[in-house]
Amino acid sequence: MEQSSLILKKEQAVQLAVTGMTDVEIARRIRVSRQLVNTWRNHDSDFICSLAQRRQALRERHQDRLNELIDQSLGIVARALADSADPKTQLQAAMYVLRISGLQGYLKEGRQPSREQVERELIETTLIQVVKEQGFG
Repeated sequence: MEQSSLILKKEQAVQLAVTGMTDVEIARRIRVSRQLVNTWRNHDSDFICSLAQRRQALRERHQDRLNELIDQSLGIVARALADSADPKTQLQAAMYVLRISGLQGYLKEGRQPSREQVERELIETTLIQVVKEQGFG
C-alpha cells in the first residue's frame, strides 16, 4: 500500500475512533486489517496523540454546550426560588442547587498526555510484555 494512502487511512481511522467505532468496524470501513488498526491504536504515538487531541476538542465542545445549559437551568431554579409562594417548591429548588454544587469536580479539564509520555508508556508496556514472554515476569 502506498505511504500517502496509508497516512490517509490512518487519519480516517482517527476520525472514526473518535466516534467510538471498534477496531473491527474501523478496519472494515477503511479497508485495512483489524490488526493494523489495533497497532495504530496501541503502538503508534502519532495516532494516539491525534486521537487524544480530537477527544479533548470534543470534550471542550460538549463542555461549552453543557455550560450554556447550566446557565439556563440556574436561571430557571433562581426564578423558582424567588417567585414561588410554595415553601415546598422553594425547598426543592434549593435542594437541586445544593445537589449540583458538587459539579465543579466533574467539569475540570482532563490533562492531555505529551508525545513523550505516550512514547514512554508504549516502551514500558512493550518491555513488560517482552519480560513476561521470556518467562521473567
